[in-house]
Amino acid sequence: MLGNHYLLSGGIGGLAVIAVYLLGGDLLMALVCGLVAFAVFALLLRPKSQTIAPEPSTSIEETISQGEAALQEIDGLAQTLQDDEVQREADEMIQVVRRILQTLQEKKDEVKTPYKFFSFYLPTLRGLLSRYGQMEKNGISNPELRDKLIGHLDNIHNAMNRFHENLYQRDMLDMSVDMEVMTRSCIQDGLLTHDDVPSINL
Repeated sequence: MLGNHYLLSGGIGGLAVIAVYLLGGDLLMALVCGLVAFAVFALLLRPKSQTIAPEPSTSIEETISQGEAALQEIDGLAQTLQDDEVQREADEMIQVVRRILQTLQEKKDEVKTPYKFFSFYLPTLRGLLSRYGQMEKNGISNPELRDKLIGHLDNIHNAMNRFHENLYQRDMLDMSVDMEVMTRSCIQDGLLTHDDVPSINL
């Protein structure tokens, strides 16, 4: 079946043939103009193809294993830092990332693998600590950059905490539903009254 853009282009091309012919052009010129109009509008109205990037083919076990290896490297970089405050911020964030990996391992059948976490966040963190460590080793001191790095690590620490909490959103929702259903059941069985739990709407 012809696409809609071909049908519309054909209609425009036909109108072009009629218009040129009625305006005094000969039939050959009218046909040529019609073909040109068809080709131009067919190209302009052609639907754009949508390319969906495939997800990585690695399994979640392999992805987590790669993440653990990256985290071990990041931890090694943090331990070589000379600045105590930078190292402390890095250590605190590393602990959160370690908990994230542990949770992903435990919930690998429940949560969608966060490929961006492994393909962007961990490599970028590794690069930041590596470059800052190289600057320290070479005696490069930049207080403004140091303060910016400390603030950045603190922000990423908070972001990773939220990321970790989000992995438990389903558990939190399930718990809330279970508690409400159990409370309603207790009220229906006469074990609790509405006065005991006024927040429950019967």
